[in-house]
Amino acid sequence: MDLELYQAVIQGNDKFLEDLSNAGSCDVLQVTSGHKNTILHVAAKCGGIQTAEKIIGLFPGLLHQTNSKGDSPLHVAARLGRLEMIQLLVNCAKLVEIEVGKELLRMVNVDKDTALHVAVRNGHFEVVSLLISEDPELALVLNAAGESSLFLAVDRKFYAIAQHILETVPSCCYGGRDDMNVLHAAIIRADRRFLLMDALANIMTFCSVALIMFINLLLPSAFKLSYFNFRRSCSFAYIGADFLQEVLKRNPSLASEADKRGWIPLHYAAYSGNAEVVQLLLQTDASLAYVKDKQGMSALHLSAQAGHLEVAQRLTALCPDTSELLDNRRRTALHVAAESGRKNVVKFFLKEQGFFDLMNEQDEAGNTPLHIAAAQQHAEVHLLLASDPRVDKGAVNRAGLTASDMSPLPPASIAESEESIKHNDGGPPWGSRLRGSVNLVVATAIAAVTFAAIFTIMMMGGTRMLRRKPGFQLYVMANSLAFGLSTASMFVYFVGLLGAGRRRDRAAAAVKLTNYAELFGEWSVYGMVVAFAAGTAVVCGGEELVVFAVASVATGCCCFLLGPLVYGLTTRGGLWST
Repeated sequence: MDLELYQAVIQGNDKFLEDLSNAGSCDVLQVTSGHKNTILHVAAKCGGIQTAEKIIGLFPGLLHQTNSKGDSPLHVAARLGRLEMIQLLVNCAKLVEIEVGKELLRMVNVDKDTALHVAVRNGHFEVVSLLISEDPELALVLNAAGESSLFLAVDRKFYAIAQHILETVPSCCYGGRDDMNVLHAAIIRADRRFLLMDALANIMTFCSVALIMFINLLLPSAFKLSYFNFRRSCSFAYIGADFLQEVLKRNPSLASEADKRGWIPLHYAAYSGNAEVVQLLLQTDASLAYVKDKQGMSALHLSAQAGHLEVAQRLTALCPDTSELLDNRRRTALHVAAESGRKNVVKFFLKEQGFFDLMNEQDEAGNTPLHIAAAQQHAEVHLLLASDPRVDKGAVNRAGLTASDMSPLPPASIAESEESIKHNDGGPPWGSRLRGSVNLVVATAIAAVTFAAIFTIMMMGGTRMLRRKPGFQLYVMANSLAFGLSTASMFVYFVGLLGAGRRRDRAAAAVKLTNYAELFGEWSVYGMVVAFAAGTAVVCGGEELVVFAVASVATGCCCFLLGPLVYGLTTRGGLWST
């Protein structure tokens, strides 16, 4: 495109555009070198309403001219959210399209996207509302990927737009890419990992609304714009049960539709751990729990694979016989949980009546859950299964191997470790390297602090003056005890780690040494607290006994009461269950 012509369109040079009416068609049809945009595309992109109106008046054929991507000027304006420009283009098209109605609105680009698809994909609520009001049937059109405008809105988490489409066009299309539908997209985007961020976003939205209402008291004319901004902010909140219920009410068959992987919406909800959606879908149709994907995996298999205990509990509570479902490799959900190392789910299945006769179930290779846990080297799950008297430890698979033949731990180590499992049933996994690392860091920090504390006092020359005070003597004893216990914790941890690395038959001893290291670390914390209280007594003296008493009581409550209380609540809440 000629540079002078391009600049004239951008700057809105009316005189130059009027001269175009006397020019040849070759001048009018000039396009840019990149996307092959016409002068009307450029005007739509820059938002020049008067310029675009003058161009259409002179050359109405440019309304339907497309660029290299197949985009009409309406596509360009919809992508950028140019509401006034879109209204102008639509009104002008009504005057031009006498024989073929709504041709511009239904034009598609190379991806088969209409202007509505483009507007939804970019989250322009006003543009979507305008286009649907002009032609509601746009909500029925699928693009080349099979995506409807409603699917795109949910997939991009623009739920205000999705709600508007659903309310305005009840017969809209629900289809999406890869044979998915709107329910698939809603459940995928409603992953529970993002609920905390969404909740924070909702709090911020509430605060914004309160501010908007306050501003409206001072400036009522701003209410309409402020309310619209509030609606747009709500469009980024997580999908709610009301939307899912509305979709299921309008089209219940969506819950049983499978994508290319064979996954129905329930499979996605189970795999992502969304127990609320799982219950909602099962209340709509309980038979969904028995649907399998192309690998033969049911929702219970997928929840076991991902380690979502609450989902597994709801599935077995509503559909108890799903425990008997087998995948294409003849594996139960217990096999899958053992293969994935999901200790919390395995522990639940062992207590569930539906699995009482399935603990020794063999898959197509003859492997029981114990075989699989041993082969995958999931020591915690392996020991948990081996410690259950109902599990057949001598079962042989098709290769003639027992679980102990496939285990990284010899039978003697397993037997020695069963007692350790019983004593640590409610706590973190004994074999967790993360737990040992945390204990090592804490012990090292306490050793460094207590070592530095006593030498700091000596360097300041205060030992001679404080030596006779009982509080100082207690401080020295507690500080020394904390230092000794922390160093002992580090030593025992290293001995256990090295011993386990040299010989596998010492794994049980390594577990016990690790437990002792944690116990020494805990006692060193208590010693440091006592040292702090004694030091406070020395600093405060007899004249400030009240200050000392308050400080000591507060410190003791935090260490001896608050710490164990939080730990107990956390372990019962399931933090260490995975």
